[in-house]
Amino acid sequence: MNETRLNRGSWIALGASIFLIITVLMVGIYRYSLPTDGWILIEDGGFSSNILGLPSSIQADDVPDSLEGLPIDDIIVTRPDTWLAGSTVQYTVLRGDQTVTMPVPIGNWNLAALGKGILTHWSGYLIGLFYFLVGAFVFIRRPGNLAAQVLLFLGAIQLSMNLIFIVPETLVDRMYPLAMNAVALLGYFIWGLLLFPTLLLLSLVFPRPKRPFRTHPLLTLGALYLLLPVLIVLVGGPLAENGPFIGFGLVAVYGLLTVVSVVHTLITERSDPVARAQIRWVGLGVALVAGWQFFSNTMGFIFPSITTTPWWANVINAFIYLALPITIGIAILRYRLWDIDFIIRKTLQYTLLTGLLALFYFGSVILLQNLFESISGQQSVISIVISTLFIAALFAPLRRRIQVVIDRRFYRRKYDAQRILAQYALAARDEVSLDALSAELTRVVQESMQPESASIWLRQLQDH
Repeated sequence: MNETRLNRGSWIALGASIFLIITVLMVGIYRYSLPTDGWILIEDGGFSSNILGLPSSIQADDVPDSLEGLPIDDIIVTRPDTWLAGSTVQYTVLRGDQTVTMPVPIGNWNLAALGKGILTHWSGYLIGLFYFLVGAFVFIRRPGNLAAQVLLFLGAIQLSMNLIFIVPETLVDRMYPLAMNAVALLGYFIWGLLLFPTLLLLSLVFPRPKRPFRTHPLLTLGALYLLLPVLIVLVGGPLAENGPFIGFGLVAVYGLLTVVSVVHTLITERSDPVARAQIRWVGLGVALVAGWQFFSNTMGFIFPSITTTPWWANVINAFIYLALPITIGIAILRYRLWDIDFIIRKTLQYTLLTGLLALFYFGSVILLQNLFESISGQQSVISIVISTLFIAALFAPLRRRIQVVIDRRFYRRKYDAQRILAQYALAARDEVSLDALSAELTRVVQESMQPESASIWLRQLQDH
């Protein structure tokens, strides 16, 4: 199969991706056209911030109680006639134990307000856009590859999950049922009915299509994407009453099937060196994301007082999550496929090195600060200077030691081969007998390369 030419699957993936993005953008344009007070709602129903900047007496954490005398729960059915851009509406809010009534101006969305919202959650938008761009690039290079087609659609899903909320949720979404239902249904549809089935589909077609998709592709797609909508139509009520439970249950089922598919790939592709290299590339991206998520959760558990994420953590988070689509794209395109062992070795080396140096640094700073404080009664910057010099002196020997440990533990064959070659170099420097040198060279090749047979051919010099 020619992977550089478009086929039926290519057009399906391209059409589905374009349709999904256009649908989300149309919903966003509709919500953008609605008049709003500009106050973003949070999960508990209170106000968080005034992103539009219209002057009002509302404060953060105020909870809306009524609007023009209408209880807040009734505005879904009866929208106030005064809710128009340029007008003023009477709000009654709960502020602690008080009830406050105030006039609030109504206006229209503008690009500056949307820009503020995007900058507030810039990492999510960057990750979603980058996923889509990587998927589009891989699809352009390999439009006939099934994994490239799935990666394009997965990138469109990631981008759409962020574009849904490009217009922040405000009180106006409760007054217009079309806006409220569109956001809720699209969010649930993309997250529950598209994302996890697509991840399962990617595991079924990468690095090569497995039997269910290879023999019955349309039936497999129908089972992945149409089973739950059919159940919703047929059952309806019970599913709606137990929506969260059903949703998490389906996620668990899709996740379990994906794990089973990945394990099957690891078992069946062991004899193919190309497939093994592709799997290691994807495994590197997954390991980076999982490792960073574990580290973040651990830090949050150790330091529960930190309620806001520092900017540098958001930058690291964005770069770590961008590594996953890059590694998947490299695996599909097979670009510099055999560099994966070198990259994994260096990643392990510098990850461990950074963690140990950070541990030594903070430990020495705390220890020296306590020592200086017990002696002089006050803290001193000398502890920081000494700790910095200690880390600088420790860097090179610790890096070499970590590299030796990694090579011995994970790359034993390469480590043994390098050691054998180094020993042969020492022997060759002092050996003068050609027969002994040839025998030693044969032994080194046998131990380091492990061929079925090895022999040496020496060219005879002709006398002139």
